[in-house]
Amino acid sequence: MTLEGKQSEGAGGSLAAPLLEDQNPISEGGASFSGAVFNISTTMIGAGIMSIPATIKVLGIVPGLVVILLVALSVDITAEFMLRYTSSGNSQTYAGLLAESFGRLGSVSVQICVILTNLGCLIIYLIIIGKFL
Repeated sequence: MTLEGKQSEGAGGSLAAPLLEDQNPISEGGASFSGAVFNISTTMIGAGIMSIPATIKVLGIVPGLVVILLVALSVDITAEFMLRYTSSGNSQTYAGLLAESFGRLGSVSVQICVILTNLGCLIIYLIIIGKFL
């Protein structure tokens, strides 16, 4: 028999059952907001945890800790900036927040940064998957 949706004969001449039965792939309810927040949080924390040892290995102990502290300071300043300007406008996204503050250039720049961050996470995951294959 052919493999076009039909069962194939096994080594002993008997019909082999499919590996997976037909399943309902997606329920109609969709994902919840809390599930999405948990998924993004674990992804961000996982990427951060994987990047710390690599930073220390490349830069050394003291310069690596200095870079980590500088990144923490920039995150603090950025969070403060976002909290100040979010309450003054109607923006609900990072791009909208920067569009209010810096115009179209701010909106485009944050979208480029998000794309680069996602690309970096994908590269890290591909490297990890490649090491296990």
